[in-house]
Amino acid sequence: MVAGLAIAAIVQPTISGGATAAAAELPSVAEISAAQPQSYQANLASAVNSSRDESVELELEPEPTPEPAPATTSSSDSSGESSSDSSGGGGGYSYPAGGSYDPGSIQGIAQQMLADRGMGDQWGCFEAIIGQESGWNPYAQNPSSGAYGIPQALPGSKMASHGSDWATNPATQLAWAIDYMNGRYGSPCGAYDFKFNQGNGWY
Repeated sequence: MVAGLAIAAIVQPTISGGATAAAAELPSVAEISAAQPQSYQANLASAVNSSRDESVELELEPEPTPEPAPATTSSSDSSGESSSDSSGGGGGYSYPAGGSYDPGSIQGIAQQMLADRGMGDQWGCFEAIIGQESGWNPYAQNPSSGAYGIPQALPGSKMASHGSDWATNPATQLAWAIDYMNGRYGSPCGAYDFKFNQGNGWY
């Protein structure tokens, strides 16, 4: 029995010493943790470089040259009259040409025109006349007399003195109407007095 204990004592240190040596050769947890980020960072740098290469290739591809838009300075309404959005006798006030119209926008132009001429107080008289004459329709035409446009000019071609686009441009028609009222009656309110207060029914 004593001999068996002696053998065990000899064998145990040997095993223990071998385990200690093997443990000494294994990397520590800290070493493993430190090694993993390095490997990840290397892979990340590789991925970044790869994406950069792809973006450079995309930038080197030639871009298609856009085709120039056709130059158009005028358009035609349904009657075939040529009109321009920005030219004509509207005094710098523009309105889209075409068969449709917006009374609110046209009234806004008229108010601005009167205000720019220092005649903002004439708006009520001007609005009443135009409202009855054409309802702010730049294409209104009297079937019997031939009076035309927002101011119902007779004939409508009178408004050509303020622009060749008189048949389609509300701004041109408004400019003519204001000048006409000022020239004949002194002001839109003078024209209002003649038309309504004096019972003439026209101006």
